Amino acid sequence: MRRGYTVVFGAWQGDLLPDDGRLLLDLTVARRGADPMRGLTTAEFIVEEPTGSLPLSRWSSTRSYPVSEQGAHTARLTRRRYPHSTPKELPPEPGGSRDCRAAGAS
Repeated sequence: MRRGYTVVFGAWQGDLLPDDGRLLLDLTVARRGADPMRGLTTAEFIVEEPTGSLPLSRWSSTRSYPVSEQGAHTARLTRRRYPHSTPKELPPEPGGSRDCRAAGAS
């Protein structure tokens, strides 16, 4: 640093939706050879009050990534009341949606 170097750490959130003059970046699909890279994605939502729905992207300003064909058949949604509680799996409803309110908190 004493020789006049500058160190810059940068990052970009590639899943923002257009709105309010945001500067956006169109990212390419990560690939391993010719195949797109895929893997398990997990997210934990903590709500302060009851809600009817939550965006899977976590924020309304970001887009959700599409589910792969395999993921559509193996996806699971669980809920728990406290961090130390055992997660309870919520069964899919017709059409594939899940209702956390109907499952009861445990």
